[in-house]
Amino acid sequence: MEELLKENISIETEPKSKTVIIQELGNRLCQSGYTDQAYTDAMLATEKMYETVVGFGLAIPHGQSDTVHHSGMAIMAFPQGTIWDDQIVKMVIALAAKERDHLRMLTDIAIVCSGQEEVNQLACSSIDTIAQAFTAKE
Repeated sequence: MEELLKENISIETEPKSKTVIIQELGNRLCQSGYTDQAYTDAMLATEKMYETVVGFGLAIPHGQSDTVHHSGMAIMAFPQGTIWDDQIVKMVIALAAKERDHLRMLTDIAIVCSGQEEVNQLACSSIDTIAQAFTAKE
């Protein structure tokens, strides 16, 4: 199973609350077969304990749960930005990773989103461009 499906990428024109974003991305992960619905609750619980904004206008909500069936992600891009814990983020990548894939997936995200300029460019690009950035193999 692919880790990122195009239908799990959206470019949002209006800001949303982080709770709504996590719920929507969690639903996509579940509907695509990556997780059970309980994973959304795990992401919301993690969000209460840890800050998931990692810099450069990027947030990576995730959960610790045994309800991950396949490693995958869902992405929302906000070309104009959205507020996340008093910070402006342009991309939110919900990560559902099996233990063996967790570090590799975070590394892949770090390579693609290596700076503010890269995040801004991706957030203002197309779904196809975002999909290609995260699925291109060396």
